[in-house]
Amino acid sequence: MKLPAALILAALLAGPAIARDAAPQPVKPVAVTFFSGRWYEIARTENIRQKDCQAPTYDFSPQKSEATRAFLLTCRKGSPAGKPESLAVSIRMPTDPARNKFVVSAMAGVLRQEYWVLDRADDLSWAIMATPGGNYVWLLARNPQMDAGTKSQLLTRIKAMGYDLGKIVQPRHP
Repeated sequence: MKLPAALILAALLAGPAIARDAAPQPVKPVAVTFFSGRWYEIARTENIRQKDCQAPTYDFSPQKSEATRAFLLTCRKGSPAGKPESLAVSIRMPTDPARNKFVVSAMAGVLRQEYWVLDRADDLSWAIMATPGGNYVWLLARNPQMDAGTKSQLLTRIKAMGYDLGKIVQPRHP
């Protein structure tokens, strides 16, 4: 089942919580391999598009053009075994060497949102991704379970970037 367009639009058009210039900036470049395979969402800022989303995954895949990729966000409603809802989007691949800022579009390009990879592990085992206005942040990992110490350190890092940990949810995974 696809997520309702009104919810997607509301999430993409939400006003910035902090000024874009004051928002945390990416600190490392990302490899093209960031945009491939499966990522698991470990934590996120609560948002209307992912309300009650459990066991969220992001599956990246190439498209016909080398300049674009696709990803499928899948959420399970209510529990890790709940009914899946998915949203397919396109990514215009960054052309700069850092590749840490990219644009996602949905609904044939009608909806567009820029995302930044603020930080990442050298081995790409985790990444902190956010919208540039400082509204939303996500902690992603290549595995559905993250070591408690690593997760605590990364949540502390997210807080140091200016995000309110009281607004962070940690979805359950099987």
